[in-house]
Amino acid sequence: MECFSEGTFITLQKIKIMEVITIDSEAFKQLMIRFNQIEEKIKYFSPRALMEDEYVDVAGACKLIGISRTTLFKYIEREEIAYHKYNRKLRFHISDIQAFLTKRKKSVPPSLL
Repeated sequence: MECFSEGTFITLQKIKIMEVITIDSEAFKQLMIRFNQIEEKIKYFSPRALMEDEYVDVAGACKLIGISRTTLFKYIEREEIAYHKYNRKLRFHISDIQAFLTKRKKSVPPSLL
């Protein structure tokens, strides 16, 4: 930043000060775990998440696989398809659906590729 005062040329510079904070290694680990948890929640709810990072609900999984709700729950009971529980609701990772379809040698819909 430059300024002129009574014929005198003065240059002012902004000084940036960095504060160094010391933290216990265990506290840092806990902080990083919490950041990772927050990051996962943001990915889960982000509408712009990449396809490989998306989850679908039961209805979405049934639609992608091309099966009924009853059939999906049979696969879950037999532990043939991976799922996650979030707030007491089942969610299916897109990559898990792809793996399930590949394992069953069923064609993977182009929308999942």
